Amino acid sequence: MAMDEVKPLLHVKPKTYARRWWVLIYVSLANIFTTGSWNAWGPISQSVEFGFGWDDSIIADILNVGRIGMFVGIIPLSYLVDKKGIRLAMIISNVILLMGYVLRCLIDQTTSIWPAMLGQVIVGGANGIGYCGPSAMSVAWFPPNERATATSIAVMSTYIGLGIAYIINPLLVSTPLFDEVEFSYRKLNQSELANYTDHDLSLAANSTSVSMANVVLNKDIIQDETMTLMYIETGIAAAFVIVAVALVPDAPPTPPSHSANAIRMEYTKVFLHIIRSGYLSLLLLFTGVMIGMYATWVTIFGITFEHLDITQDEAGWLGFGSLIASSVVGFISARFSDVCASKLKTILMVMLVISSLMFLWVSLLCSQYIEYSREQLYVSTILGCAFLNGCVPLLYEQICNAAFPIPEGIIVGISALVTMLAGIFYLLPLSIIEFEDNTWLEWSILVVCVVGCIVILITPQRNGRADLEVSVRVTKTTYYERLGSEHEDLHVSEKTVPENA
Repeated sequence: MAMDEVKPLLHVKPKTYARRWWVLIYVSLANIFTTGSWNAWGPISQSVEFGFGWDDSIIADILNVGRIGMFVGIIPLSYLVDKKGIRLAMIISNVILLMGYVLRCLIDQTTSIWPAMLGQVIVGGANGIGYCGPSAMSVAWFPPNERATATSIAVMSTYIGLGIAYIINPLLVSTPLFDEVEFSYRKLNQSELANYTDHDLSLAANSTSVSMANVVLNKDIIQDETMTLMYIETGIAAAFVIVAVALVPDAPPTPPSHSANAIRMEYTKVFLHIIRSGYLSLLLLFTGVMIGMYATWVTIFGITFEHLDITQDEAGWLGFGSLIASSVVGFISARFSDVCASKLKTILMVMLVISSLMFLWVSLLCSQYIEYSREQLYVSTILGCAFLNGCVPLLYEQICNAAFPIPEGIIVGISALVTMLAGIFYLLPLSIIEFEDNTWLEWSILVVCVVGCIVILITPQRNGRADLEVSVRVTKTTYYERLGSEHEDLHVSEKTVPENA
């Protein structure tokens, strides 16, 4: 076929709409709120442990059951995103989210664990939209030269939410205040027993003498402030549902690119294709494990650095600084990859090498193989998080390009399944083993960074979606569902669609 006989990919020229920015803003704000609320417990772990009688293992269990909810909900949400569009998926996920927040409002002094656990499962089920939504939203609404940037903004907003929780939650919930008092264990009634730490009561339980103990002076205040936080989150969740129903548009009338309307692989063939593609499987596995471990580690700074005498407030500011720096670096790297799409692999390699060096520094400090100082901990942690987390949107773009024509929602959703499992197993030792310190958490992140350098080095760069925009050769007849009309000349080039697609 002569080049002048090749017809356009679509009868309708690709077009962008200004309202794509409103869709991006809504999705990003929803991600900020969703992940911030999901991270409600980590930043105030010291407060709720003394306010409700919890311990580190309960905090870890709550986070883990949330990941189980994500694991169950991610594939259905991915299907909704791919088949019905981002609007319906956001509405349904926000309704589920609201149900989880209402359940968390049932926490009280005697049954605090179960509403928190069940609520976290439901909240986790809705949180999957933060994984499968950004890539599908960006390809549906944004042209190729803005796609990585849009994905980066939406993905990084989830980490901004985690960072904001580190600041807002400790401001709303007081840290525990103690005072040393004399008491006789056998003369205390049930309400008075609640004010003392379990450690002090266990020491005095077998003694009739007067003992010294640390009483929690503001236990009731902590409980009231925690419930106020739950009520605020529930109200905001309801507002997001209303806004999604009333103001978020469906898919654009005309797609912004040829790849946005290309025929996608059937779901029944996706898993077999992934198994056959060794490099794609390796990339999915690394991305899922890295995000799962890192996203878990960054939410438990209060536990991770407890042996270094880092307070709850200090851990909050450290987490906030790390996640904000991550978002800035992620946006800059994504914008650069939009301009220089062929350099995506190089950008990832540089960022992972820097991350490896920074987490080596963090690990040596925490294990005190080098002289410890708070300043060094802050600098190394923030830089390590910035460059490692900044890789996330670029890895999603790399996966979507390598997997094309697999739908963006499902391929990122599969990566998210690995993320959930990695997060669960990463926290599992905290639930069953009592460690003298938790320095193994930092060393494991370092190992992941080094493995990531190897994976990116051996994985070839694929540009399936970008290639499709360039050349179209094979005539097909298809039904364009968004426009609701038949198009006789949808052309896809056998030469330009990668062999692994």
